[in-house]
Amino acid sequence: MGGPSNNDWETITFNFTTTAVAGQTFLYLGGFYDVLFDAPPPPTTNRSVYYYIDNVNLKPVYEIAFDLPATLCSNTNIDNLTDYILPVAYSNGVFTGNGVVETAGIYSFNGSLAGVGPHTITYAYTDNLGCPPVVVTDTITVNSCIPPDPPYISQVYSRNPKDKYVEVKNKDYNTAIASGQYYLVWYQNGSSTPAGSVDLGNIPANGTKVFKGASSANPAYAASSATPWGFGSFDGFNDIVIISTSNGTNAYADRIDIFAGESSNKSMVRVSCMPLQYQPPRTDYDEQDWVAFSITEVGNDTDRKNSILGRHFSEPLEWNGIIWDDLGNQSNPDRSRVELINAPYDTATYGSFEACSLVSNNNLVISSLTNAKVQTEVTSTVPNGIEVQDRGSLVMVRDVYYGVANQLLIHSATQSAMKHTRSTVGLNKGTDYVYWSSPLSTNAINPVAGEIFFDFGTAIGQFDPDRFFRFENQNFYDAINYHGDNGSGTDGYDDDAGFNQNPATIDYLPFSVIPSAINEHLIPGRGYVTWPKKSSNGYFTIYDANYTITFEGEMNNGEVFVPVYRNDAALGTNLNLIGNPYPSAIDLNVLLSENDSLIEPLALIWGRGVLDDDPNNTNPGPEALNYSEDNFLLYNPTMIIDPALSGNFEFNPALPIDEKGTLASCQSFFVRALDPAGGFATQDTGYIEEAGQLVFKNKMRTTRANNTFARMTNRANNEDEDDYDDDDSVISNDKLWVNLTDANGYAVQLGIAFQENASVHYLQSEDIKAVNGRKYNFYTQSTSEDLIIDVQDAFDMDKTIPLGIINTSDNVAPNFSISIPKKEGIFETQPVFLEDIKLGIVHNLTDTPYSFTTSGAITEGRFKLLFANNSTILAKQNTDNQIDIYSLNGKVQILSKTSNIREVYVSDIYTPNSSGILVAKQEKISSKTATVEVPEQFKLINVKVVLEDGSIHNKKLYR
Repeated sequence: MGGPSNNDWETITFNFTTTAVAGQTFLYLGGFYDVLFDAPPPPTTNRSVYYYIDNVNLKPVYEIAFDLPATLCSNTNIDNLTDYILPVAYSNGVFTGNGVVETAGIYSFNGSLAGVGPHTITYAYTDNLGCPPVVVTDTITVNSCIPPDPPYISQVYSRNPKDKYVEVKNKDYNTAIASGQYYLVWYQNGSSTPAGSVDLGNIPANGTKVFKGASSANPAYAASSATPWGFGSFDGFNDIVIISTSNGTNAYADRIDIFAGESSNKSMVRVSCMPLQYQPPRTDYDEQDWVAFSITEVGNDTDRKNSILGRHFSEPLEWNGIIWDDLGNQSNPDRSRVELINAPYDTATYGSFEACSLVSNNNLVISSLTNAKVQTEVTSTVPNGIEVQDRGSLVMVRDVYYGVANQLLIHSATQSAMKHTRSTVGLNKGTDYVYWSSPLSTNAINPVAGEIFFDFGTAIGQFDPDRFFRFENQNFYDAINYHGDNGSGTDGYDDDAGFNQNPATIDYLPFSVIPSAINEHLIPGRGYVTWPKKSSNGYFTIYDANYTITFEGEMNNGEVFVPVYRNDAALGTNLNLIGNPYPSAIDLNVLLSENDSLIEPLALIWGRGVLDDDPNNTNPGPEALNYSEDNFLLYNPTMIIDPALSGNFEFNPALPIDEKGTLASCQSFFVRALDPAGGFATQDTGYIEEAGQLVFKNKMRTTRANNTFARMTNRANNEDEDDYDDDDSVISNDKLWVNLTDANGYAVQLGIAFQENASVHYLQSEDIKAVNGRKYNFYTQSTSEDLIIDVQDAFDMDKTIPLGIINTSDNVAPNFSISIPKKEGIFETQPVFLEDIKLGIVHNLTDTPYSFTTSGAITEGRFKLLFANNSTILAKQNTDNQIDIYSLNGKVQILSKTSNIREVYVSDIYTPNSSGILVAKQEKISSKTATVEVPEQFKLINVKVVLEDGSIHNKKLYR
């Protein structure tokens, strides 16, 4: 027996017969809902024997109502569709249709997912009796309830527990916002429940409105006019602020804009330079949309910038030749704006400026000691569109912006659309080298080397290709010393350059050997070295040898990678010449930190540190005539070591780097790659490998003064020094610079710094070992290594710092003085004493230098720095008499008076730049005596003895 499949049953008619026995029930009807019988009465005879039923009437099995709202805004949702099913007992069915989302058995409707327009939603209910499902439908229409230009959050400020502000911008140019349209809602510490809300109220077309915490008092200009709002414990950490069309539990789902960044003790301002598809408002948070301003910047309400609370413009800001024009309003440029140079602009006249993105449609001149700092993108559309003059800087901040990276963020319409000039300073001879690097990319529109250094040749006024070098890092391998004893050993140079002009092996590769390089682009991040142009004055005559180079074309931007190399030379180092690749100064501290797993925290920068030092045949090096190695200044983030330093850095303008680590554009310098962990398996095989890719990034660029390029220390003054600097000042620790100076004024230097949390032991990441092989070496002996930069833990008056001196000059009994040319921190008032143990003198070094005479190549155990002149301190000094070392029959003999000797390491400390390179060793000794064979050519050595009690002892020996 069956019925219609649509559950719309009206009447079922059926007939049946039976052979029932009188008095028995012969009919059972089951499974019907609300059965209504309509049958004639049974016959009067045999009425107890049979029963006849006809025309059984049935009602429908289920009656279900589905009644959705007629309309819904596209930015809102229906959280549970079953709320619209009656009776509730039949609400556990299945919903389908556009915008329907099922989560853990709960069906919701997402207006944004469905899209604007009508949508039919279907509901199907199935019981457990096997009956066909009941299917019902309803239609809902999704409307776009958000105006074409809704409001957005334009600034969020949080300074302390009470000063909190949120600025809202009405994006619509024509229509004001009315009360009840939008709400500002905030959530605290990841909670999904709103912590507070406020109606945006009335905001005029293209206007702004500032809301404040109830107790906000600063900045005063904002506090006096802002609308109070119960921010409560909003602190800028893990808090969210949204604009929503509702202010209840549905507020987050109804949001149209969001800020979810960290804003503590600063103000975050919405930028206007993002791509069109990411323009606000946005329902998702992206930190790329925001830029930070300091509390101080926001406090200056006369600045006409977007950082001012209550002032926000999103249109491009145009320089018209008179003012920065903002739709008829005068504004000042800032790092949140798109800025257009539509008339000539010179930073020398109108000042340095910032931008979010910059388009130059006219002539922008970035003059000396000024800058333009751009967050994301730079475009020059015309010839001479951006001209970065000598000592000016074009600084770019972000390497990547919305998936566009590095060179794709800088655009030069033609080769002449961008240029950067650089002038040398202090060159007074034809032999004065300059270490160059290029700010240009390898874009095909850019000039080649011969068009930049115009021109190459052997005539007067030309760059000599024999004296123009590209340093090949992958070829540096120091295995021979042509100027040392017996023609062997090392000198810190790859001497192959001077004797075998093979481009596959030499490091200083002259353009005369690779003439094709003249027609190639200069390689970004690499170093080039050259003498000045040829002059009729000759090489050694004193004259003004300075010159200017113009780099014209597309500039480097973003990440620039340079491969650095290391080698297995037992007596060599891993020198690599790299160069600043940007048209701005960079911060060496950031570069060294970013690459600390690849290179030592050290930069060697050419600066002509030795006055009147002509190249000669007595200096070691790859050529017949060489400069002294002391011409390289040593930079470490803790302090600078300058062999020619005679006073405070503030009064020594000729340094090729400043105290903060500012390195000029176009300057190249040496770094040293780290050896592999555990060292090389074999040595002196000629093996060279890539240690890794050193990276330059925009984060290293700085607006500090770009004026240290190619400085020579014989300059008398610097009229341009000022406090031009966008960064915080150098953190001043307790530091001492100590000079050793001979009777002719030739000086060497060491540095000592005392810092909280530093180590009293040698750490490669903090300390710098002495660079051996110089005329004089001057070092501390407070650790197991001889240090030229010694970083100690916090200052203590009980500390003593032993000093050592090595003299490799021909003068066997020179007169010296020890002095303190510079001091910082506690040493501005704390006296420093020098103890001469040999003569029994304690001298106040703070007052005057100490003069003395010494003899022999090594002076150790004689001098110590003290910080108190009293018997208690002197009593604490110990002399290392546990170890005796001497040379006998060409062998080094070691005797321990206490513990057994475990290991002995012998290092060469004569050859330049060797840093104490190992020449012999003996391990697993387990005896109080040891004999080590050391090649005879090594005359001046350091013997490092490790005892079984764990103590380490270093002693020098001249054989």
